[in-house]
Amino acid sequence: MKKITQVVTFIMIVAMLFGLGRWQVNAADNITKSTVADSETINNWHAANAFDDSTKNVGRIWTDKSVSTGDVTLTGRQSESQSATITKGADSDFLVGLSALSSTAKIVGETTVPLDIVLVLDVSGSMFDPAGLTDRTKRIDRLKEAVNDFIDSSAKENDKRADENKQSRIAVIKFAGEESDKIGNETYRQGQYSYNYTQVVSGYKAYTSRDKSELQEKVNALKPAGATMADNAMNLAEKLVNQSKTDEASNADRKNVKRIVIFFTDGVPASVSNFDKDVAERAIKSAKSIKKDADIYTIGIFANADAKITGHTGDGEWTDIEKANAFMHGLSSNYPNAESYDNLGIRAKDSKGKETAYYKATDASSLKDIFTQIGDDIISSAQSPTDVGRILRTFKIKKNVEVTDNGKIII
Repeated sequence: MKKITQVVTFIMIVAMLFGLGRWQVNAADNITKSTVADSETINNWHAANAFDDSTKNVGRIWTDKSVSTGDVTLTGRQSESQSATITKGADSDFLVGLSALSSTAKIVGETTVPLDIVLVLDVSGSMFDPAGLTDRTKRIDRLKEAVNDFIDSSAKENDKRADENKQSRIAVIKFAGEESDKIGNETYRQGQYSYNYTQVVSGYKAYTSRDKSELQEKVNALKPAGATMADNAMNLAEKLVNQSKTDEASNADRKNVKRIVIFFTDGVPASVSNFDKDVAERAIKSAKSIKKDADIYTIGIFANADAKITGHTGDGEWTDIEKANAFMHGLSSNYPNAESYDNLGIRAKDSKGKETAYYKATDASSLKDIFTQIGDDIISSAQSPTDVGRILRTFKIKKNVEVTDNGKIII
């Protein structure tokens, strides 16, 4: 089914008439009068994220009152040519605009939009550890199983779309140690040990059942070694998200791309082994920028991973458990304006008013289920309206209270 957002804007422009003949003032009749008003905000709804072409903000209302000492031009969001100018009469001192814009949705069919997905995968040394007390399978192997299933699902969806511009693309980043700007699966030596570079393993590509093994083989070749430099990982993720935006802008046939970042780790952000505040804050800083254009899911399988923990409670210092879980929340889209693990800001809400759940805390044995759940969520949410119209109708109230319709524009 496809969801269509219909947004209807009612704009009432009121001419407030302040004739000197009707209103007595304690001044001489020949005093020159002047009028002053604050800046107009009547067109600021353009920047309101609550009214994008999705159904996530259904039911929200935007209102505005603007006072102008001159003519008012009402503009459309999609094109400046879609506009209407309300003229202030010569006998009027001000124009007052009263605006209300609301969002509703109607289900009329289904249209899918392409996805650009970035998988950010932890390949630190601890990924060699067993998945659990009763599951001796290595964590890295559980991760590979989950990611390969995810690639399978994406390929099956792409099989249904003959138009390559409608197919979803996947890119893969591995992270552990120092950052590399090369694409591949390389390591470097430090003393007598080898460590994984944090680097893009595979750039964006749309895979179908015919060629999905190409990416799966690259995933299967990953081997754990190194620290958990989450900041380097998110820096590369930000570059890929920006590349997605550039690709969309340069391809007229690939529009309305939905961008997703899935960040997986089995440990805390660290340059060595312990929680590193600087690494965490740099990672969250990059994530905040990414969240303007993409949704970020985080998956944690470290000891005491718990999505119910969002910060510090009680007296004393933060525990490592509190830091780790707050970091995963701050990195995710649960907190769009998070500055650091200890300054998360306000929790986001979904269309039903419930707290969002972009951070998934689990164990390695359940990774496949978590990736499947996220895959289902992002595929089902990848819907785009094909015909979204906004009607802007203006009215002028003259001093004899006669209301005249000044027409409408589609915005």
